[in-house]
Amino acid sequence: MFGNVMYYIAKLLILPILLECVEGSKILTQNYGNQYQGFHLNGVDLDISEDVNEGIEVRTIFPHEIEIKQFRCLPGFKLAYVLESLHNVWASSNEQVCTKATVAYDDNVPTFLTIICNKNGYVNYNTSNAANTSNVANNVGEVNGENEGASEENEESLKLDEFMENRQQNKERGHYLKHKQSHDHQNTKPNENNPQAQEHTEDRYEIMYMINSGEEWLKCDEKFFYNFFNEFVLGRMVHQSIELDISSTLDEHLFYVNTVESFPFIIIIPNVSVRVHKVTDSGRFVWSASSTSKRCLYISIYNNSETPLMCLISNADPKKYYYHFTNDQWSLIPQDEYYENLRLFGIDLEKFDNKVELNVDKVDAKFVKHKFGSEKIYLEKISPKPGYKLTSITSNNGKVWSGNRNEYCTYIDINMVDPNHLMTLYIKSNNNSKVLYFCKYSHWKAITSQQYHQLLTVNTGNSSNNASGSVGDRLMRSNFVNDKGIKISTYLCKTTNPVVRGSIILIHGNREYFKSNFLNYNKEWNFEQFGYPSFPNINSIDDFELNIQRTSWRNDKNKYSEFFTQFDNYNRNEFNSSMVELFNNAGLNVYGMDLQSFGYSEGMTSSRCYVNHFDDFINDLTKFIDIIRSNKFFSSSVDSFRVRVDEVDGAYRGGQIYILGYSMGANIVMQTLQHINKLNKMRGIGGVIILSGMLKLDQRFSNYITKIISLFSLSFMSLLAPKSECERTAYGDWTMKINDYHKLNDGFYYSRGYPFNLLHELFKATEVLRQNMNFYPKHIPTLFIHSKSDPLCSIQGVKEIFDEHLSSNPNSELVELEGSSHETPSPQFIFNIAPPLRSWLEKVIPQPEFDSSKGFEGKHKVGRVDKDSVTYEVVILMIVSLCLSAAIIFGVLNAFYKRSTDPEDLKDFGEA
Repeated sequence: MFGNVMYYIAKLLILPILLECVEGSKILTQNYGNQYQGFHLNGVDLDISEDVNEGIEVRTIFPHEIEIKQFRCLPGFKLAYVLESLHNVWASSNEQVCTKATVAYDDNVPTFLTIICNKNGYVNYNTSNAANTSNVANNVGEVNGENEGASEENEESLKLDEFMENRQQNKERGHYLKHKQSHDHQNTKPNENNPQAQEHTEDRYEIMYMINSGEEWLKCDEKFFYNFFNEFVLGRMVHQSIELDISSTLDEHLFYVNTVESFPFIIIIPNVSVRVHKVTDSGRFVWSASSTSKRCLYISIYNNSETPLMCLISNADPKKYYYHFTNDQWSLIPQDEYYENLRLFGIDLEKFDNKVELNVDKVDAKFVKHKFGSEKIYLEKISPKPGYKLTSITSNNGKVWSGNRNEYCTYIDINMVDPNHLMTLYIKSNNNSKVLYFCKYSHWKAITSQQYHQLLTVNTGNSSNNASGSVGDRLMRSNFVNDKGIKISTYLCKTTNPVVRGSIILIHGNREYFKSNFLNYNKEWNFEQFGYPSFPNINSIDDFELNIQRTSWRNDKNKYSEFFTQFDNYNRNEFNSSMVELFNNAGLNVYGMDLQSFGYSEGMTSSRCYVNHFDDFINDLTKFIDIIRSNKFFSSSVDSFRVRVDEVDGAYRGGQIYILGYSMGANIVMQTLQHINKLNKMRGIGGVIILSGMLKLDQRFSNYITKIISLFSLSFMSLLAPKSECERTAYGDWTMKINDYHKLNDGFYYSRGYPFNLLHELFKATEVLRQNMNFYPKHIPTLFIHSKSDPLCSIQGVKEIFDEHLSSNPNSELVELEGSSHETPSPQFIFNIAPPLRSWLEKVIPQPEFDSSKGFEGKHKVGRVDKDSVTYEVVILMIVSLCLSAAIIFGVLNAFYKRSTDPEDLKDFGEA
């Protein structure tokens, strides 16, 4: 009987479903294959002047405050035309299957365009694979750059300068893209008078490059495209444009200066973010820039009593200017005359020796030395002054390093941390670069990069369970859309410890984003890509190369191809010696987010580091906490730009959630807890960590009257010009710390002055936080770590809040560090906070207990390894499904067995 019932179920339901699935899978496979061969794809038009296009999704990023939109066709679609306000820019041919386009904008005007096409009909909609195309650009760039002579370089340089000048004139006249191109594909071919068009190819991809000249869209080759884009980025990195008076006292934060008496020259070089547009000498005119894109890069003065001589280098044409001082003015002279005059004064540049040796235990006047830090670690930065070439390093105990032929050191980093002193050397040799590591026991000894980070790890008291693997392998990305429709980028890095003890959310500070604040920068990769200030040798000015400025386009690689070919760059950062590694080693899954208008997150406007109201940050964090509680980290995404996608959410499996806030992020975290405590939604919050918290900013005012006047002025400016930048908040010397220089080149770190509205909101936030402290959950363990002489956020505000509201909680602590470091989570200073962090975590996180019958458990049901874990509901459902399937199969087989022995039944089955 049971067999008969199961037979009819199979006949009426199971078999038709199976047949439909089989036939459907055949059709689906056929269509899927056809799509990969370039068939059955619907052509769509992309209008790059619009945000919404049917069949196309878009993600916007703002590296270096440049708006870049990455367009990608949804599955089943391909690009037919690229338009700008109904004007044709590009048209697809029958052989092309193009699914991706990226546009960079200059003042809301589309200016740079790349279109990635798939050769031979190959289609790939996966964003993560787009990273492969960056290799295409780099490889082709190397091929194009081979065997090019100096004359060809000069010709290309003149061509680029001419193109930039013409485009700038068109922009200033408002004559921007009045072209009349049609949908005819041949109209996209380059004009003979324009840069030669080239379409670079690889096995599966070809990338087309186009630039808006101001009058029309021009196709160009990869090299010309990135040369122009490099200049464009450089202009955005200028924070100050000033006039240089060579006779005045110069600010060391704005200029590199060498006035050592034993050196025959005075050398002046502007710092990275400074543009010198005019040079004078006590009112006497020397030089001025011909356009806004030009600048002075270098000045050397041979100051003798008879006829002072000067060499000035710019990024204009001509590149070099030579002067002598006569008749109370600086007059131009030929290069040969300049060299001959130097020889008359006994200076033969061909034989001039500017090599120097450094004793790290006794630094002399030939070097610039800075010392900063707090508590147990102080960091020393040493670099040669301009004009010197550092080729040998020693200590009181002997030689440390000696350069081979053409090798010289540009930067020395010394971590003075007990028991081990660690040193990093940044070495250049022609076009090559490398980073060397040393450790001091009784003397300095060379070590590997791995040993260097192991020593740092030992000093922090952590094991290195979670240090292996690249950022791209372990850092998972997602996003959610907040209440105002803004996409917020989120991150997750799971611990590899055997037991997951909970989760922690890291909220970054001002200017920062998750990766810049809580991961480490990869020294080797960043030095290879962006170098460090290497000054022109006084005896080989013709071979001048100033990598830090990146103004000589001929020396630039395609450093920024990532913005056009992939969504993220995982080479820039690493886990070693970072906050993420520290918490992963403690058994915590690490979550993070880029606050709106920071990092990879979008904002209400194109302005970065800008928010209408501080509460917007609080609302976003509140929603992110709810997402984590609900196991919706991945499923909360609304687009497919995710770098990593797990089919099943499983990152959060119970346990407590801890929240860390740094600087401005600390204020956001504390106000968020006030908010959710009002709503009685404190479930699952296990503790709070406040690093260098922005809880009080009043210390910046000398007296009450100054405070009232300043805040009134700030309030007025926030209403009058909310998005305008306050120049006084811009950084000065970006090269004092190597990490600051990495951040400047990061692109997603905000390096400019704060908008007036944000400054106004920051001051308001400190007052609102203090007024609402009665709503802060005092039972929640809270750890404060702050430097006593923090120059940005006073420790006084932290002490007042702790003493008045939280000191009664035995699990709340205030750790005061000696020194003046504000950057408490920085990898250089992580030693200072690691011991108190670990001690506090051990006290507040329930310890897992091992039971042979139950495995690891904690008092709060701390999750086991979530990598392979599944819920009980899923297990039960799987068991029921297996049993039902077995019963159906048994019934079907039994029915068939009976029918096979009954001819009448077989007849009926055949007729059915």
